[in-house]
Amino acid sequence: MESAESLFSKVMQRSLLNFSMIFTFRQTAETAISDAVPTLHRIERLYAERIFKTPNGDQYFTDKTKFLELVGGFEAYVASSTTRRASQFISMVEGASLIYAHSLLDAVAYDLCIVSRISSPSSWRGYLEQKKVNFKDVLSKSAQEIEIEIVSSYVETMERESLLKKIDVLHAICKPPKEFSPVDEYAFNAARLKGLDDMRHDIVHGVLPLNTSVSVSEIEFMQKTSLYLASMVSNAFGVKADPMQI
Repeated sequence: MESAESLFSKVMQRSLLNFSMIFTFRQTAETAISDAVPTLHRIERLYAERIFKTPNGDQYFTDKTKFLELVGGFEAYVASSTTRRASQFISMVEGASLIYAHSLLDAVAYDLCIVSRISSPSSWRGYLEQKKVNFKDVLSKSAQEIEIEIVSSYVETMERESLLKKIDVLHAICKPPKEFSPVDEYAFNAARLKGLDDMRHDIVHGVLPLNTSVSVSEIEFMQKTSLYLASMVSNAFGVKADPMQI
């Protein structure tokens, strides 16, 4: 069985290194799109020429000339199409960064549930008081062995729970003090997290193209939430990360 320290070290790796890759991904995309705009403009011009300067466009418009007048002319149409493509690209990047950040945070929360279970199975007793025990197990196993098995089985089901449910359980298990504030310029905000969770759901189940704006500050909030949760578990159970594993 993996030790609490080893798993906690993986959690910290996700919180520190993996989140940093999301920021790099966004920064690279924003830089790349600026350089790519001239190429996008040439591509849009080629598409527009096929539609408006050859008979091909007749199948799409009853009056191509009238359409161009409505959009401000051929050049305006090309410029508008280029801007739209660049905007959609950034929107896709921001949406993808939110989905990945949410997945990372969800994995952190679940792994921290396991860390707490390894560190202190008894801390989960409040969720297991009504669990039935096989009589054969009562006869053949110690109370501690039975408790560990039941807790392990229950914690495995947490993987299927929502991110917010996992975090609620971690708060209940760790019981952080009111003044607990381990991360600079951060305060846990369940409503904000719920809003990001809803946004992620809309992106995943929505219709393309995206029209989503996810600021870097929202990704930073999710990263800091992962560090907050890790600090909460560390404070409750005394588990620390091994720097050689991060």
